[in-house]
Amino acid sequence: MAVLLFVFCVDPAFVITMPAEYGVLEVHDSLVYVAPFFGAGIYRFQPVRGQSRADNMEPLNFTRQENYRILQFEVTPFFIFINNGKTIEKYFFSAGTTETVCQGEQISSFTLTGFWDICYADYGQEELVFLNTNARVMNRLSDVAVIDVKSGEKMVYALTRKKIIRCDEYGNSTGEISLPESLERLYAAGHKLYLFSQARDYFYTYDDRASDHDTTDGSWRKIELGRSIRDLAVLDSTMVMLDNAGTHLLFYNWSEF
Repeated sequence: MAVLLFVFCVDPAFVITMPAEYGVLEVHDSLVYVAPFFGAGIYRFQPVRGQSRADNMEPLNFTRQENYRILQFEVTPFFIFINNGKTIEKYFFSAGTTETVCQGEQISSFTLTGFWDICYADYGQEELVFLNTNARVMNRLSDVAVIDVKSGEKMVYALTRKKIIRCDEYGNSTGEISLPESLERLYAAGHKLYLFSQARDYFYTYDDRASDHDTTDGSWRKIELGRSIRDLAVLDSTMVMLDNAGTHLLFYNWSEF
């Protein structure tokens, strides 16, 4: 069966202008976190509906390297995990120190599962590696060139050029999801998946609860934005997007998606 598409057009509820250009977006506990592609720190603030500028940003400087590569990061109550493409580092809020969790040849992406277990994709080695909290290997999938990986509701979703591989939190494959087109980024919020690429002015949504886990087909919805984006995340009942210039945050009502 072919993948079904439903096209929707939406406008942001409000827009916040950022004080600089940023490349990466994350959210945690009502706070928005942003970082440049290269820099020494990550910045956070609490957005307020109707706010026009982000003038209350708090810097979190985790390194003295001014050109540190920030490919991706994830936030927990106690740590920030940062992917620089070669290693995944853990920054401790309380101590202000950083330690290396693991390293690879070309870490394209990682995600936190369970109680801060880590699943990371080594694109250079074509591996998807599942680590426990002590950074010991629990499972390893080989011959998979994963470009992005995200965890949802007790599931891990690994994006390749042709499909999404669905696994449980221990690395056991539970099926595949066909793609409406080949895109480079994936985001998961519960059972909902969001497929997009930087500089595109649209994205796709997929409800994994509505699919049969024994099949590879399902229904994708295409969302037209009218403006291109770099990154997106879900904050409470709001979808937050970083525009392609990296200078504005767009806030949408999540219920529209």
